[in-house]
Amino acid sequence: MKTFLKKNLIALFALVVGIGTMSFKMVEKNTTTAQWYPVDTDGYITNSPSSEEPANEDCNSDNQGSVCAISMELDPFKPFPSKVTDAYADHDVLGTTQRDE
Repeated sequence: MKTFLKKNLIALFALVVGIGTMSFKMVEKNTTTAQWYPVDTDGYITNSPSSEEPANEDCNSDNQGSVCAISMELDPFKPFPSKVTDAYADHDVLGTTQRDE
């Protein structure tokens, strides 16, 4: 009985360590703050992040319905996207703000 308990105790300890490690990584990922990047009327993303979504009055333009700002989680192993279409292809887009009339 003692050898059975010892073998299972080691496996149980390894399982607890694995679950503990994975749960800390999940909390770390959920606490990331979104960065908002302004987008010009041609769809090019400006590399000047802001922690807040732009107000509606900052997004007025003749190009109604186009993206005014984009929030994304950047992949450190990929280059910064130059256009909105690149961001959708290569990064996790968390949200967008559309231009009004």
